[in-house]
Amino acid sequence: MEKFLAEHEARDGTVETYGYRLRGHVVPALGDQLITEPRRPEYKRFFADLEAAGMADPTAHR
Repeated sequence: MEKFLAEHEARDGTVETYGYRLRGHVVPALGDQLITEPRRPEYKRFFADLEAAGMADPTAHR
């Protein structure tokens, strides 16, 4: 994740937003797995958990 953020070619604010979302939601859910490792059931659970926590669907899918 840190490598992705460091190499991402976007405005600073965009990269900062990505970092916030990754660190706050994705990393706690997926841990140290590579993004290619989780399978469909894990992703479905991840999005269901975000929704259960009150996150709006369009926001969750960003």
